[in-house]
Amino acid sequence: MPLVRGFRALRYNADRIKDFSNVITPPYDIITPEIRECLAKRSEYNFVHLDLPVEDEYKTKYEKASELFKEWQEKKILIREGQKSAYWLRQRFTDVRGIQMERITLLALTEIPDEKEKKSKILPHERTFNKPVEDRISLLKATNAQLSPVFFIFPDKEKMLHRYFVKYVQDKGKLPDISVVTIDGVLNELWLIEWNEELTSLFENKTLYIADGHHRFQTARKVWEEKKKNINESTECSIEPYRYVLTGFVAFEDPGLVIYAPHRVINNLKDLDYDLFFEKIKEYFYITQVEENPVEYVMKKQKECENNNNKKYSHCFGLVIKNKGRFLIELNDKGYERITREGETKALHDVNVYVLHKLIIEEILKLETNIQLTYETNPFRCIEMVEKEGAEMTFLINPIYPEVIKECADYGEFMPQKSTYFFPKIPSGLVIYELTKESL
Repeated sequence: MPLVRGFRALRYNADRIKDFSNVITPPYDIITPEIRECLAKRSEYNFVHLDLPVEDEYKTKYEKASELFKEWQEKKILIREGQKSAYWLRQRFTDVRGIQMERITLLALTEIPDEKEKKSKILPHERTFNKPVEDRISLLKATNAQLSPVFFIFPDKEKMLHRYFVKYVQDKGKLPDISVVTIDGVLNELWLIEWNEELTSLFENKTLYIADGHHRFQTARKVWEEKKKNINESTECSIEPYRYVLTGFVAFEDPGLVIYAPHRVINNLKDLDYDLFFEKIKEYFYITQVEENPVEYVMKKQKECENNNNKKYSHCFGLVIKNKGRFLIELNDKGYERITREGETKALHDVNVYVLHKLIIEEILKLETNIQLTYETNPFRCIEMVEKEGAEMTFLINPIYPEVIKECADYGEFMPQKSTYFFPKIPSGLVIYELTKESL
């Protein structure tokens, strides 16, 4: 079983950092060059200088990160927690429907399962790629630290994680140690509470699912495997910290667990015969032209399916086409038979992004997805790109149900690239796991 434990994190020193909004950041993999520049200007101690370093003519980006990490500790910008702690994160945010929500996360360490185990207890739903893993390995080795947590989700029908949050945090009336609104508009409140073994037992015999941070997890695993190859009696204690990965746990049952699918914008379609396109679409989908915003129709349709306990089989998309209008398309019986008839998938056919890619992007439009698609999380921005900026069309996608992710991971089926976008992200810079015995 995965062993979950507390640790002594490195954190920003509140005596040196007066405004945490100037230093706490989103995870590195969603930071654009423009956002990085903006964040870097906020403070010389902004976390992007560590997590997303840039090279100059004298030093590589990894050398710069290594020097900064040591310097910030020497200057007491980063200090180590005095006791083995659980780090409770409450995030309050507004979703795309305008609804106020909150989500509870426990930040802790998880033991990395042996890769030789026949059935891992930590399951992915996405493929990983060598280049980003190699980048993170180089950064990890330069800093000897895991800078950002991997986002895990796990089944918790008894809602014990929330009960423990109430027991150890809310009922104690303790004010948050950190309260910060990040650049994405999310209020993040962090409490440091002494670790209790009840939290370890919560995860006994639980399968953990990687929601976000697949490359970070692979980085930690590869470094641990590398360390194990050279293990002997003298090094056994010193490599113990590499056995763990920094993780944030959210329960499947948490009402604030919202999983968006990045919408697809197609920038250029040369010589597309729209009469033939609509004819082919109608073979697999019901199609209705709408005058108002298709986002509202798509959400309404999903809500109807939820009320009818038909969550997984509702494949409904908004479609906006340049100079053609706005449409609602919904998978029909023939489309569902087409997506399932060959028996190639056990769970993927319940993933709305898979249906979109398989039937429309690949079969009808025959697109080279990596070249012709732009991924955008804001549906209103997608519509603007088509109707005002010259993109050809956009497909608007409903949020994905957590149970669909679980089923894909259980069956070992990988979702298409950029199928999920978890919001809010777990910020970077709240806690750092330095790979030393002092952290344990």
